Amino acid sequence: MIYNASCTNTEKGYITYDATHKAFNVFTTASTATSGGDLTGSMVIGLVNGAAVPLHLVRASAANFGMRFYALQPNDGEELPLGTADGSYAMSSVSGLNSAATATGTDFNLAGTAATLAYNKPLRGVVESSAGTPDHFIFNSGVIGYVSGAGTSAGLQFGVRN
Repeated sequence: MIYNASCTNTEKGYITYDATHKAFNVFTTASTATSGGDLTGSMVIGLVNGAAVPLHLVRASAANFGMRFYALQPNDGEELPLGTADGSYAMSSVSGLNSAATATGTDFNLAGTAATLAYNKPLRGVVESSAGTPDHFIFNSGVIGYVSGAGTSAGLQFGVRN
């Protein structure tokens, strides 16, 4: 993640380890304080190929909940390099289905359906997929997150490079 001091649309806070549920508690604060604040979720951080992959489990309110998957972004002003996602992935969807995916440059195949990838679209660090598997992906050190958008069969899939 990139820190941008001039960004106004940020949540500030800190994490503390909670041994009872073996995860980090996420506290949101009005400033960069490291104490107090509101408990707004948990952070589970796994290692994939030696790199941290954080999942933020949000429970801030009845209207603000879910899971956020963080992917490392290119340095400020840089594009996500073509081929960043290259590899084979074991995928699992929230509906319980398992499949395989492969990425090589701009070629992508998810569960036997071919598509073309466009890196840094619609914004830097995001990969857009063509009609074969429409919508968007993010990648983090061997983990892939796929979210389909409005108008398609809504879904969320995660995969690990194998």
